[in-house]
Amino acid sequence: MYQQFGARINTHSILPTRTGLEKLAASAMGSDDKETQIVEAHLGSAIENDFKGKGRFVNLVSSSVLSVDILIATTPSSDVSSEELRVLREWAGEAALACSEANYRQELETLEELKKDGYQIVPFNRSAIVERSWHAILDHPHEYWTIEQFDRLVQLGNFTKGSVLPSALLSRMTPDRRKNAIKRDNEAKANLNAIAIK
Repeated sequence: MYQQFGARINTHSILPTRTGLEKLAASAMGSDDKETQIVEAHLGSAIENDFKGKGRFVNLVSSSVLSVDILIATTPSSDVSSEELRVLREWAGEAALACSEANYRQELETLEELKKDGYQIVPFNRSAIVERSWHAILDHPHEYWTIEQFDRLVQLGNFTKGSVLPSALLSRMTPDRRKNAIKRDNEAKANLNAIAIK
């Protein structure tokens, strides 16, 4: 997802858990195909799916503990008493926390294993993700939003602190991409003007 790594969305990037696809993606990472060099998969299952020795970076873009929530549902016709329900829900809460903690420990152990294997751990970088998102937006039509409005959105809060303004990204684009981005911006301005006239 990080622009500075030249990351691209590709057909191997989003993979369901606990399927053969993660193993398939792991083997694909060992090839020279650049489209298969970036794979999104669950950190906790990286070892069992043979990611060791297949890559150089673990990018913690969307890494978080794989939390577990257990819902105890009842119906009006249920024979469960309020005391039994209280005990059940207390058990469910403790069980969910224990499972979540086990998942978190497994993720930490996996990171240590991958570090030993030579992987570089790339920390979560929110501003880089935001910047990559603006690149994607400027590369596609944005019918009723101008780049100036995008700049104002960025300046509204601290969540993008350290990120560049969308308008500043224009200077980093290739001439063709910059030309297309300006064309789309002019189209958005024309659309807004048409609405204002009506």
